[in-house]
Amino acid sequence: MPNVLVGRQREVSLLMEAARKTADRPVMVKISGESGIGKTRILSEFLAIAAENPELKLLECTAADDRHSTFRPLSTLPGLDDPRPRENPLADLPELAGPGRAILVIDDLHQASHALNLAIEKLIWNPPQLDLLVVLAYRPHGVANRLLAALGGAQPQWDIVDLPLGPLSAEAAEGFPLDHLCGQHHMTLHQESGGNPRHLKLLAALCQGAECRGEPLLRSGTELPGEATAPILADLDTLSGTARTVGSAAAVIGDAFDLELTAAVAELDRTTVLVAVDELLALDLVQADTVPGSFRFRHRVLRGVVYRSAPEGWRLGAHARAVEALSGLNQPTVRIAEHVERAGVGGPKAAALLTSAGKVIEPQDPETAAVWYTAALRMLGDGPDSREQRAELLTAIAHGALMAGRLEESGAALDRRDALLAGSVARPDREALTVECRARLALFAGRYTEARTLLRQAITSLDPAAASRRLRLVLAATTVLDTGWEWSEDALLSAVGSEDLMLQALALGVHSVAALTEGRRAVAERSASEAAQLIDRQSDEQLACHIEAVCHVAWAELRLGHHAEAARHFARGQGVCRRRGQWLAMIPLLTGLGTVELRRGRLARARDQANQAMKLALGPGREDLLSMVLALRAEIALADGATLHSLADSRAAAEVITPDTPTWRQVRLAQAAALLAHGDPAACTAAVLDAGGGSALLDLP
Repeated sequence: MPNVLVGRQREVSLLMEAARKTADRPVMVKISGESGIGKTRILSEFLAIAAENPELKLLECTAADDRHSTFRPLSTLPGLDDPRPRENPLADLPELAGPGRAILVIDDLHQASHALNLAIEKLIWNPPQLDLLVVLAYRPHGVANRLLAALGGAQPQWDIVDLPLGPLSAEAAEGFPLDHLCGQHHMTLHQESGGNPRHLKLLAALCQGAECRGEPLLRSGTELPGEATAPILADLDTLSGTARTVGSAAAVIGDAFDLELTAAVAELDRTTVLVAVDELLALDLVQADTVPGSFRFRHRVLRGVVYRSAPEGWRLGAHARAVEALSGLNQPTVRIAEHVERAGVGGPKAAALLTSAGKVIEPQDPETAAVWYTAALRMLGDGPDSREQRAELLTAIAHGALMAGRLEESGAALDRRDALLAGSVARPDREALTVECRARLALFAGRYTEARTLLRQAITSLDPAAASRRLRLVLAATTVLDTGWEWSEDALLSAVGSEDLMLQALALGVHSVAALTEGRRAVAERSASEAAQLIDRQSDEQLACHIEAVCHVAWAELRLGHHAEAARHFARGQGVCRRRGQWLAMIPLLTGLGTVELRRGRLARARDQANQAMKLALGPGREDLLSMVLALRAEIALADGATLHSLADSRAAAEVITPDTPTWRQVRLAQAAALLAHGDPAACTAAVLDAGGGSALLDLP
């Protein structure tokens, strides 16, 4: 990633303003912020601009005794031709500055030695009679107390400019060249990086583009990028061996850790761990949590780098010790499962724990659940006694991978399950979930006939009928924009009989769109209103298990013209999906909100939603979703007057899928509108007739 300055133009402008300022007193600019937040980068940009002014005398250095730093060590400043350090390197500042405006830049003030601290204190209390600008950059938690006190009391002698650096906003982070990112990394990058530019670059470097699996730092098989990781590793190298071990043990435990568990994993006594934690605190790697005796890493990225820098063999043992310690404390299986999976040991007991934990965590984190199911499957082995368990796990892997957007993994797990159970009869409840996964894979790919056939056969054969409730809803949802089918009434009755409120909300949302398709607006309004009331009473955790209900209700509201309500539900659904890694479900939610913004005339916002959806829709098996996004982009381009772009996107959308899907008809209508705007009414008419199934237009709602 090029070393571009992003989101800090204001700070550079203020520095240049300070450089041009004439005052009775010298000027001091204090730039404070955490490691990696961009202090050195801002200084470099400022100095490069200031160097173009020959009237400015620039003296740049670092308080760190590091010859590999961006700037020369402050200790060698007086002897430009003499590298020997002096006791007070600022004593000759008037001679070095010469006539005119002098600018002294000191980076890494938090790493200053005691002698340098005294020299800088003296400069603060007794500024030289110069036209002087001093720029100090530092981490606020690392500066010596006496020097902090001096900085705080410098006002009478100096004009002070404070420039604290906070995280980059999500909008500012978009300024980085991130076009290569896969959809999942694009969605999570800002949150995972905490808005820290160094962490953002590190995480972006892990992404493998279109072929990326979107794996987090701890699981990524990609080598850590040296440029972004080196400063963090350099900080770790300053720790004592014991503190490094304690830091690694803490990283094994999690983002947050307590003293007792850390001591057990590190195989050290509590007193030794306390001393080591003080080192980690001083280095600003960790910070105290709200509960006494508990701490957390300042950023998840820091935890990831510390974790991956620990020796592999040691990590395996550390996870095993964590399992033993947590089991002895009777901790929940979800907390133990991560360590069981990573400890490298197995057996039926471990497999059962991972399976149980996966079921608990799947609605909140389907990707991790699929990883745990896969580990449990591996631990069971291939013995005949575990055949039924393996089949159940393969179904669970398929479902978790499907929710996380890993379509190829989901299909492969289903194929393995079919081969395993060849010639035997599966339990109805488990068969229903398998059919649902198969049907959804077909729908995402635009194979609606295949999906409907699977669903109808299963609904007919499954007993008890309760096992087919969700299948009836999936089947009904395939026809919400079709005029030739009507299964929503049956699905609604089945859902009401289940007493499951979220299933009812889903059925009502589907029923609303189906009713509107038939021209029954009053029925559609009533169903949408009832569904919205049910959804608004649910927590995000409850919605995560039925996120499609939110989507269908929001689309019903959109088609009914209730734009504010639709936008609210689309946005809430996006938040649930983003936090829980349900990436495929994000695509229709993003497309829906983009459509709302288009209807409101907010083209820039609509385009942003479409671009985000586009990144997630790329990849095999997502043809129906991709065509949906392309159709929205075509509509946005047409509204913006970009007719050729609209034609290109609508043509591409029509080529992605076949007439087997109702999305295809929507695409053809978008194409017709673009053709009309392009001055080709004959082609427009042909596209409309094609979409409608002939001159009677019976296939259009």
